[in-house]
Amino acid sequence: MTPIQRLMNEMFTKVNSIEIFAIYTALSMIIYLALVGLVVRERYRTRVGLGTGDSVELLKAVRTQANAAEYLPLGLLALFAMALLSAPDALMHAVGAALILSRPLHAWGLMQTTGRSIGRAAGMLLTWGAFLLAAGWLLFAVIG
Repeated sequence: MTPIQRLMNEMFTKVNSIEIFAIYTALSMIIYLALVGLVVRERYRTRVGLGTGDSVELLKAVRTQANAAEYLPLGLLALFAMALLSAPDALMHAVGAALILSRPLHAWGLMQTTGRSIGRAAGMLLTWGAFLLAAGWLLFAVIG
């Protein structure tokens, strides 16, 4: 069994809900750091220390990172609440996976163009879907 297969097996069979939350938190942190790296690279390349200057590439990198900073915390908070309320593991994985897949898709789409793109649309639809799924389950779990 490859290391990736072993990780996937453990993610889906041998963890409790807090561990599921921890997995998606760790993956979110890695994705966020990668997006920060894109900003740092563009700042170094353009020699712009504050703001974005006249660089469209720096603006795209900054907005990609900022978008993740805007959406990931609320998604992770929802996952944490789901863990505390004993949400089904499969549901937590669905919400977590959608959040994790959405950020690179959105980033890829935005880095390609400032206009409409499949990556941006897919990223946002996955994010909104994860939010609606989590919000619906949380409301149902509490209100019944």
